[in-house]
Amino acid sequence: MDGDIPFDLANTLRHLNK
Repeated sequence: MDGDIPFDLANTLRHLNK
């Protein structure tokens, strides 16, 4: 499930960006 890793990373980055 490599898709789960990048997905979580993108979500965290987006939260920090907000």
